[in-house]
This record gives sequence, C-alpha cells and structure tokens, in this order.
Amino acid sequence: MPGTSVVRVTAHDPDAGANGKVTYHTVPDGGSSFFTLNKDTGVISLSRSLHGKANSVIAMVITARDGGGLTAPVNARVNISVVAGSVAPPVFEQAQYFFTVSEDVLRGTEVGVVRASSKNGVFKDVTYTISAGDPDGYFMVDPETGALRTSLPLDHESRPFYNLEIQARSGSPPAFGETRVRVTIADVNDNAPIFFPSSSESLLLAEATKMGTVVYRVQAEDLDSGPNGQLSFDLMSAGVQRTFGVERSSGEIRLIGSLSYDSIPRYDLQVIAKDSGAPQLSATFSLVVHIQAENGQGPVFDTMTYRVELKENTPLNTNFLQVRALNRDPNGNGGSSKGSTLSSTIAYRLRPDGDAAGFGIAPDSGWLFVKSALDREAKDIYLLTVLATSGSGQMGKTGSATVRVSVTDENDNSPRFSQERVFLAVRENLPAGTGFGRVSATDRDAGLNSRLAYRLLHTDRFFQINSQTGEISTRAALDREQQSSYQLIVVVQDGGTPPRSATGTAHITVLDENDNAPAFSHTQPGRENLIQVQEGLPADSLLGTLHAKDPDEGENGTIFYSLSGSRAERFSLNPNTGELRSSSSLRRAEKAEYSFTVTAMDRGAPSQSSSAALRIQVIGSTRTPPNPNTLSMTLNSVEGAKPGSVIGSVRAHDQREMTLNGQVTYLVVGGTDHEGTFMVDRLTGDVYLARELDYEKGSRYTLQIEVDDFSKAYPTSHMVQLEINVKDSNDHAPEFPEDPVTIVIPENIQAGSSIYTFQAADKDGSGPNSEIRYSIQHQWPDIPDLFSLDPVTGVLKTRPRDGP
Repeated sequence: MPGTSVVRVTAHDPDAGANGKVTYHTVPDGGSSFFTLNKDTGVISLSRSLHGKANSVIAMVITARDGGGLTAPVNARVNISVVAGSVAPPVFEQAQYFFTVSEDVLRGTEVGVVRASSKNGVFKDVTYTISAGDPDGYFMVDPETGALRTSLPLDHESRPFYNLEIQARSGSPPAFGETRVRVTIADVNDNAPIFFPSSSESLLLAEATKMGTVVYRVQAEDLDSGPNGQLSFDLMSAGVQRTFGVERSSGEIRLIGSLSYDSIPRYDLQVIAKDSGAPQLSATFSLVVHIQAENGQGPVFDTMTYRVELKENTPLNTNFLQVRALNRDPNGNGGSSKGSTLSSTIAYRLRPDGDAAGFGIAPDSGWLFVKSALDREAKDIYLLTVLATSGSGQMGKTGSATVRVSVTDENDNSPRFSQERVFLAVRENLPAGTGFGRVSATDRDAGLNSRLAYRLLHTDRFFQINSQTGEISTRAALDREQQSSYQLIVVVQDGGTPPRSATGTAHITVLDENDNAPAFSHTQPGRENLIQVQEGLPADSLLGTLHAKDPDEGENGTIFYSLSGSRAERFSLNPNTGELRSSSSLRRAEKAEYSFTVTAMDRGAPSQSSSAALRIQVIGSTRTPPNPNTLSMTLNSVEGAKPGSVIGSVRAHDQREMTLNGQVTYLVVGGTDHEGTFMVDRLTGDVYLARELDYEKGSRYTLQIEVDDFSKAYPTSHMVQLEINVKDSNDHAPEFPEDPVTIVIPENIQAGSSIYTFQAADKDGSGPNSEIRYSIQHQWPDIPDLFSLDPVTGVLKTRPRDGP
C-alpha cells in the first residue's frame, strides 16, 4: 500500500551541531516515481501502486549532505526487487557475525565466511555483496562462497573496527537478505612511545632544594592500545640513581639525594619510556639539570635554555648563536648590573663534556660556532653547558645556561632495502589482489626525506606493489605450468628534493596446485591403445610401456598406473613405470584379443586421474611362407619432405585387402629402417614420415609390413615388402677443402705447365646434383691470358705463349 516503509539508508557525520546534521537526496535520474525518500530520516516508502511492475528491479541512487554543504564521497545504491506474491529471501546462518583480524595481515587474507541459503536450503544459488559500511573498499566478499577478505592495508590506530552490511541475493527476480558483520582490527605493537612537547629539556635547580621534591614530570604517549600502549618509565643514567628517581607509572622525577654545586654542578638524566607490547618498543628522554650554588653571585644569562637548529653538513667555523650574560646586582637584589668595568668583564666558555667537543665559543663575544662536521644520522641533539665567569681567581663568579642544538635533516642518505634480494612464494590460481609478501626498506634521514614509496621498475601484468607498505600482491591468477618463477625489480624512493632511490629484486616462486589430470601420451581422444603380442612368449615378458604425463610437480605430478577389466589377472602393470608384462604364456587359440581400461592417477590431494582404452592382440606364431603370400611394392619420396607428410599407402596397392574398415591392421615387423624414419598407420595403411629425409644418409629403405585380416572367422595374415627410394635434391653446395689456397711458382716456369689442381666435393648423391664444374670468377692483377682452368678436372695451368 502507498505509504509503506520499504528500507532506510543511513549516513554518519562526526561533526557536531548543524555541521553534523545529515539530509538525504536522490541524485539526478536516481529517483523513482514509485517511491519517495524522507530527506531527514532516510526512509524510502511506497508512493503509489506497483501494478504491472512484478518481477522487476527498481534502482535508486541516494546521496547524503551535511549542514556545512559537504556531501558523502560515495553514493548509496538501493535495488528494490518487486516480486509477484510472497517470495522468501535468502536467510543467513547468523543475524550478526563477529570477526577479528590483525592490522598487519597481507592483502587478500580471509577474515571469515558468511553463508546464506535460499528457501529450499540451497547455498550455491546465492551471491554475496558488501552493501554498506565500507565505502573505501578495505574489504571484499567472494560473490560465490561468502568469504570475506581484506583488500587494502589495515591500521588499528586509524580505525579499530568496521561495521559492514553484507547482502545475499537469490532467485529471478531477485530476493535479498542482509546480515551485519563487525570486523575488529586487532592492534599490533607498531608504534613506539613519543615524548611531548619535546624529547629533551633542561632546568636550573637550587642547591638547597629539599629531598622528595618533584623537579620534573616526563610526558609521553603511545598510539597503540591495550598493553601495546601502556607505558612505564625508568632512569637509565649511571651515577644519578642516588640523587634522582622516577616514578614508573607517572613519569615524575623526584630529588632523592642532596645537591652540591661544588661536587656536581650538572646532571644528565636519561629517562626511557617502554610499552608493554611484544616485541617491546621504547624511546629516550634527555633532561639536563644545572645546580645553582646557594651563595652563587655569578652572571645571569638572558635565558636558562637556548634552542637553535642547525642543518647537518653546516660548514665548519660557522657562527650560529650568540649567548649573553650580565653581572648580578652587587646589592644582592638578584637583578643585573647595568654598569660594566674591567673588573666585571665576562668571559665565556663551554663546560668540557662529550657534546662540547664539536663546538666552540668566542670567550669575549659569546658567539658559538661549529668545530666538527654535523651528521644528524649520527647525533641529532646536542646539549651544551655555557659558562659565564666574571672576575678572576678566588673572587671569580660563574653562571651557566644550556644550549640545545637540534640538527635538522638534509637528504644525504639513500633508502636501503632490508634485503636486496628477497625470495617469496605464492600458490597458483589465487584470486587477483591476494598479497603474499612484502619488501621493506629504511632511510636514515628524517621527515619527508625518509618517507618512502615503492614501485615496480617495469609494470607487470601479474603482480603489483603497494606504494606505502611494500606489499606485493597478484594482479591475475597465476598458472605454474605456464611459468613457475618470476623476477621483479623493485624501486624504493624517498620524498626528498631531489629524491634518492634504491633498487632490489624480488624472486617469486609459484607453488603447485593439483590442477592437472594425467594425460596418456600418443593417445588421441576417443582412440584406444593397441599392443600386439606374439603368442607363446614366456611369462613376465615385457609387452609394452604405457606412459602418461602430468604437468604438475612433486606428488601432484607423480603418476600411479592401474589396469582393470575382464581377465586382467593374465597381465601385470607396474604401478610406477607403466610397464605391461604377461603373467603367463598367451595362446591365440585361447583368446585372440583382450580389452582393458588403464587408469593414470596422480598422488595429489585430492587426486586427479584419467583413463584410456587398451586392446591387446595375440598374434599367431606360425607364418605362411613369404611366397606366394608376400607382396612387393615401391614408393618414391624426395628428401626435404617435412615430418608428418604422407608419402603413400600400403592399402592402395595391396589388392588382397578389400575395403573392410577397421577389420584390417598394418604392422611394421622388420626392414632396414632402424631409426624409425617411417611410420605406418595401423588402421589406414598410410605411410608417413616421422623424421626428415636425407638422401646422403639413406637413399633406399625396406619395410616389412604384416597385414592382418580379422574379417573372417579365422584371421589371416600376409606380408608386404615395401621398397622406398629417396630422390636426391640439390641441397648442398660444393666445398673446397681449403680456402684460401697459396701457390708458389718460379718466375721462369714453362708455359702450359700445370701448377695446381682444385678438388671440390659435393655431398649430394650421384647424378647432376653432384657434378662439379670449375671457373675463374675474379683475377688480380687483371692480366688477360695468364692462366687457364680446366672446367672438368680443375687443373690450373699457365697459358702457352703465342708465336714460334
């Protein structure tokens, strides 16, 4: 009826107030005259009768907009199926599913499986889609099996859970069922603690500070959750535990011992913050404590802590900061004296500790400068103590301040792969988008200079790499039988200007699945294998070998042979080699022919197999005399004919054999063709080439062919003596035994003398193809009538002189 609510679409906006108020609208051409959309609630209801729309699907496209004018990045598509009468939609096994997956899983990892059945309880007629809750496509569902898999890298810190709606569809017109799936992203300890507002600090502490006083509170956070984000603090610095202590849970640093400026004027505290994850991650905080003498009247700096940034690789002797101190008020009011005399001149120096070694200070002006090369990757923070002394000798007074030098990064380091060659394995036939491994690299630089992006040097049609994580996944299903290994060149590049990069190699091995059945060799579909056996052979005689091939590898490609059929006990088939042997002596009079089924099965799990028909004929041992039961015939063929060419037929010349299709067989039983150059078709008698002919290797062949006639009650046999003559083709050029030829003759040699005989050879057979004629093609110097060459014998002579 009009007004009936059909479905409700919902969108969420995290903003507050008007900016978070969501309204719903149909996109242009995305509405329907049969339904209305409530813009405030998102409810779609029937607006008029659906008469005439049975067995159809009405589609609507809905967009969501907030009060600030922003629209949802992905529209909702609603398919309303109008059915005649009542149609039962698919029903899921659970109204809601709960799955958990770790945030560091590879793309394509199975999260869980949802299943729905149609009204008749059939699962295979149902298809699945994700209908809501994942606009960015972090998950995918197999439309046939309902297996839910990851399709993008997950991050618990960005989003700890997903609420998905999965739709099942069956029938035509389709009926729909829905279920809710909550996927919890389990945290991995992938974040170290971070101190704020900075990872170092300094403070001035009066010598008379009471024990138990909280002098500083270290603050840190960890983005992980649960134990991975629970922090504890410890004091690492040797020698300060008797003076300072840290509260493990709060990070409060207390004074637990007495202070003496004369004994120790400065303390360097190292506080480590550790999480409770596995593996445990940590970070370190530096605190410099300056002790102020109780009766100290030394100069006062204009700040207790100076902060300055220096680029690494700053040139030596560069001035980077001027510190300034003033004498205290001589009246003891704690202020500074405006006057200045020679007796109150202030001299500056650095306290000689480890950090001060790389810096210097001008004693009169307070300018700090660089003495040693700075390398942020070796050390990025320096804490210097600057001392200002007024007066001399025992009357001199000293004040102090801290200079915190932060070394900023330059893009002076290239990325480095953790392994320049990584070896990965992936199973064949996995769906596209399945991740199976990753490459990782690091960059010692910081910030953008260390932000890495991965890519393949050459686009590959089978593989892809995630630019952020380095995860390698499939782009298409792989076939190990087509290609069993791949090599990818991976490039990693940082975000510096100009960028730096490095290359590595991923060697990928495709693992076999048992996706191929064995196939018998030399057996055409629908044709049987025939083995002919001479009767009277002793038991355990080898009759033949059946051979099958399986392109799979390992156990999947290991073949097991078996024989089945009536009287199979008369034969034995080796299950591993396929050798067929007789179990006892065979007699033609007892049984002239046996028919079996031979099966080749691999050892995969599950196994695959194929079968072929096998016929064994028992041939009588007595032969009639060759004359007059022997027929002679001759075929001619030209060398160079291609293998597979039919050169003639025994059947066409054998006048004894009538047109009895399938009842006459031909078998080569002897002759001079020891290398198998010719083959005779068992049923047709056609003679064809198995190997290319070469007149020079053989010009004449003899084949003895047995012709068996099974058309009569008592089979008969006769022999055909086939002579095959090979005609020579001119396929060889003459060849000289040596080239070039050097001839030395005396200058006064008699005219008409023979000086050399050329002897060339031609590998063609006798006849015109091997007859050689000689001629002079070029001569230098070109002096006519100097030599003569006999065209037949090849004898070279000096020409006789004309005249008397």
